[in-house]
Amino acid sequence: MKTSDLLDKAIEFNKVLSDLYQELFYLDKQLANELNIYGGKIFSSVNNAVASQSMRDFIQNISSAYSSANKTLQILQTLRNLHSIEKQKLSETVDLCYELIRLLSTFMSSTHIRKIK
Repeated sequence: MKTSDLLDKAIEFNKVLSDLYQELFYLDKQLANELNIYGGKIFSSVNNAVASQSMRDFIQNISSAYSSANKTLQILQTLRNLHSIEKQKLSETVDLCYELIRLLSTFMSSTHIRKIK
């Protein structure tokens, strides 16, 4: 797995969240803003990880993105239960978030293995 694949997935997820934010803003501003904040943190952290100069910075940024992705997933699951947003669109966004979390987890475990060796 290449870091460029991870960055591409983060960009895709950020676009999807941006569309969802616009739809959600009129229903629940607080959740919309939280989604926007954590979604932005994911993209920013992945972008910083790709550009990092040291393994330590890379791991910190990937870990931060992973944490933000998990928080985003919690918000998406809350939205699924509370609001009448198109369920199909929300399910696809949740699936994309799970995929991003899986990729981040893969990078975290592979970098920790390299660090241990």
